[in-house]
Amino acid sequence: MTEKLVLRKQHLNSNGGTKPIFVDVSILDSIREIKEETGIPMRRIVEQFIYYAMNNVEIVDDERDEQQ
Repeated sequence: MTEKLVLRKQHLNSNGGTKPIFVDVSILDSIREIKEETGIPMRRIVEQFIYYAMNNVEIVDDERDEQQ
C-alpha cells in the first residue's frame, strides 16, 4: 500500500529564494482546491509534494530492461 502525503500547516520563513515552474492548468486547479480546504499557501503545498516525490521516486531504465 502506498503511503499518503500528510500536509500540516507550517509557519516557516523561506530563506532559499524561489523560481517559477510551469504546470498544467488542471494540476493548478487541484492545488488551489487543496489550498482552499487547508489554508496552506500554494507554494508550501507544491514544495511538500515535490519533496515527497523526490524522497519516494524510483528510476527505472526501460532500455536496460528491454536488453535482458
